[in-house]
Amino acid sequence: PAAVVEIITPSVPVPEDWDFNGIMDQVDKEFIDNVVITVAGSYITFPNSDDIQHHVYSFSDNKSFELPLYSGNEAEPILFDVPGVAVVGCNIHDWMLGYIYVSKSHLVTKSNEHGIAVFEDLAAGDYQLQIWHERARRSDQFSTFDVSIPATGVATIDIELNLGRDRRIRRAPS
Repeated sequence: PAAVVEIITPSVPVPEDWDFNGIMDQVDKEFIDNVVITVAGSYITFPNSDDIQHHVYSFSDNKSFELPLYSGNEAEPILFDVPGVAVVGCNIHDWMLGYIYVSKSHLVTKSNEHGIAVFEDLAAGDYQLQIWHERARRSDQFSTFDVSIPATGVATIDIELNLGRDRRIRRAPS
């Protein structure tokens, strides 16, 4: 699973042409992609690409919502306007677990399968990064790190995350 990396300082305004829309689809009784990144003020749609109904919900502090039994594209988009992480589940399929990372900044990305996160075209200067991972211990879930970007070249910071076990319920056999 990917780690989310967000530049939290200095604060950089969101570009005027930013697309404030995101998607958390449901395919084969799973959330695709199970970690969705969005900027505060964005709408997320929850299409159901399965041929069965889902009941999607979140009781998270930054966003509580419920989409009762539905299929296809019947569900209205949900506004995510408070930064934080919304844990999303399905009331029918307990193993379906997703996360919506609502960032303050548009300077946010996920690490790839090798754990590498890249930001391009940052101005030289000092930045503070926030890293979140779904399997990090609760006390370490929002870790911050400082990095200095040189005027020329590339800045690299190596960070090791102490991850716990996968907390998802295992899927029932088909």
